[in-house]
Amino acid sequence: MLETLNRIWRLLATTFGYALFGFGALTMGVVIFGFIRIFTRDRLRTKQRIQYTIHKGFAFFVSYMKFTGILSVEYRGVDKLQEDKGVIVIANHPSLVDVVIIIGLIPNADCIVKEALWKNFFIKWIVKAAYIPNRNAEGLLDDCNDALKDGGNLVIFPEGTRSEARKPYKFQRGLANIAINTGAALRPIQIHCKPEFLTKRLKWYQIPAKKAHFLIIVDDRILPVSQIKDVKPTMASRKLTQYLEGYYRERVLYD
Repeated sequence: MLETLNRIWRLLATTFGYALFGFGALTMGVVIFGFIRIFTRDRLRTKQRIQYTIHKGFAFFVSYMKFTGILSVEYRGVDKLQEDKGVIVIANHPSLVDVVIIIGLIPNADCIVKEALWKNFFIKWIVKAAYIPNRNAEGLLDDCNDALKDGGNLVIFPEGTRSEARKPYKFQRGLANIAINTGAALRPIQIHCKPEFLTKRLKWYQIPAKKAHFLIIVDDRILPVSQIKDVKPTMASRKLTQYLEGYYRERVLYD
């Protein structure tokens, strides 16, 4: 009986969480960002303040999920992120809340956002104000290079979509192209989640019998150049992509 009541409570908390997130995103995008633009004239400073506001908002939402018992989060090596400036942060993507957790840890996070979110009524106010659209390759590379030069940390989920349990990692080659062309270091983050929660194959209302537990592990930096030595330029992107797929395959397992 207690387990059933707890599951019902987590379903209600998750439902309210969706509403809270949507309302919060709309409020930030329309009201708070509007004030930031009015009182901040410099373009870069405006973007940094907006990104910091999103960071604090996402950190608050993670606290809400922890407080209501929707999930629990354990962190390892997060202090390493304090060293990062102009770094590409990469992570596997098992759950819908991964982005919220990661950006909640990084005050100066930039992010490549898929086209669908630019059309979402609630989310578009945030992504248009602070992040990079996933557009044509040349324009995307220029945007990423500018973001890194400005001192931001670029958050990328190499799979381009949520991971599928018990399936091998398949990374898009765009990450490798960006890393090689910008020369930026990579900061890998491992995301472990048990049991499955808000995965690609589950509906949002399919709440697990037990509270989801997230383990976030921040690893040491990787220099892309160290993985593509003595490799032809035409093969460099493929070589780095294969290396990163193997890196996560060895460290993040799904039962």
